[in-house]
Amino acid sequence: MSVPPRIEYDKANDYYKLLKVDTQVGDTQLKKSYFKLAMKHHPDKSTGNEPLFKKINHAYDILKDKNLRTKYNELRDEAITGKIPCLVYLCRQKEARSICQS
Repeated sequence: MSVPPRIEYDKANDYYKLLKVDTQVGDTQLKKSYFKLAMKHHPDKSTGNEPLFKKINHAYDILKDKNLRTKYNELRDEAITGKIPCLVYLCRQKEARSICQS
């Protein structure tokens, strides 16, 4: 069984901004933007950036999945409006727990 993805909202690493897409992006455009950025920042390239490449992969893994994307959008909206100082979802198959990090 694989480790469930960790969904976090960090204004500096907003998944939509990392992938350079709008919040209403469709699946096709999301995939196109992901591949373009992944190719550009791949660690095997001379201009590669492994930490950024990993962030881009993680962002795409979350946003391509409808359920995870919905949870991320909720988290993002709550963080932006100031309803929560911080919140992390650990997504499991049928459950989500929230944990506030300090």
